[in-house]
Amino acid sequence: MKKIIQKFGVTEKEASIFIRLLELGAQPAGVMAKQMHMPRSSIYLCLENLKKQQLIISFQRGKITYFKCIPVKELPEILKHEERKIKQTESVLEEKLPALLKLENRLSITPSVRHFEGKEAVLKMYERIIKEEDFYAILNTESVEIHMKEYYEPIPK
Repeated sequence: MKKIIQKFGVTEKEASIFIRLLELGAQPAGVMAKQMHMPRSSIYLCLENLKKQQLIISFQRGKITYFKCIPVKELPEILKHEERKIKQTESVLEEKLPALLKLENRLSITPSVRHFEGKEAVLKMYERIIKEEDFYAILNTESVEIHMKEYYEPIPK
């Protein structure tokens, strides 16, 4: 159950609080803190995020604030609402993309990291490097000599 609730953008702890609140019904934060064996301040933070994700509501009764889960039947509607927001954002982005591309500084230096796994991948990487005109690197030549003898001589050249 927790995994399903986490898909709504909450942490595992918040999902646990949601499920417990679902079982208990409307409760004040102090009761939830005792139920979850957590400090009240932590419970308030979790409850606020659950509210932000529209999974719970709060209401006053006297001077006490209670927290309550939304009806479970409404969960699919939350997903549909998020889907609509994403589609609207996509639409605006498509419209504004040309302007954003004009703003982008294409001359800035952007470091890139590539991962190579296995001897074949590393050998292909060295082949590409050897074809470069200028290349500067720090490498373990002893390791290259042991594991990739065919590239030990061409690398310095």
